Amino acid sequence: MESVDDAAEDRLAAAVPVGPRLALEIIEDGMVRSLPKWRDRLITHGLRVLDEQPAADISTITRGLVRFADTGDDQRSLVAEALRGALGGHAISRDTAARLQALIPSIAHEVGAGHNVQGLSHVRRRPEIPLPPDKAGKWDEFDDEIATHPVPKTTLVVLSRAADLLRQIAKQETAGEDAIEAIVIALADAEAAKALASALSHVIQHEAVLMRVLRDVVLPTVYRRPVGIKLRS
Repeated sequence: MESVDDAAEDRLAAAVPVGPRLALEIIEDGMVRSLPKWRDRLITHGLRVLDEQPAADISTITRGLVRFADTGDDQRSLVAEALRGALGGHAISRDTAARLQALIPSIAHEVGAGHNVQGLSHVRRRPEIPLPPDKAGKWDEFDDEIATHPVPKTTLVVLSRAADLLRQIAKQETAGEDAIEAIVIALADAEAAKALASALSHVIQHEAVLMRVLRDVVLPTVYRRPVGIKLRS
């Protein structure tokens, strides 16, 4: 889980990782309940979902974290520290942590978690550490990455098209079928995918809409590409 998103530019894993969610699902399945060494490493990785834009499954994520926190003081402390860090982080992580905290009381009651777990809804950021300034995405640096990445002319066409569409998605908050197809085509080209992944590093943490649309609309198409031919070869 810790390395599944390494060097996975073809699905923009640095910008929209899948490892944290998979880690939380493994914990929720109970596969490492009796293996605290691996459980704690997985939850530490899984708590990185707090760096993402809130998703439709935030209730499911909250339920899993509440159940985990209810298994012991150390586990509850891990979740509390992650919330504290997120509440003191960039705007996207602050929003996600706050929404998750708002769900904790009702979900804790629903699953019968202890009073201490309900207290996670009152965790606050560390006041001695100032909040980072809210910034807009550095789209000039995004453009520079696209313009200077060495690619063949044929690749440059699909790369430029995909880059323009990512800009549009950030502004329009949606992606049509044509846009999804164009981005998927670019990601199928290794060099174009590297360029897009590098360029997105300058904007993704400050572009909540773009993060959400990529994660929930565009990239699921990439995740579900047939791989049978690769297995046979």
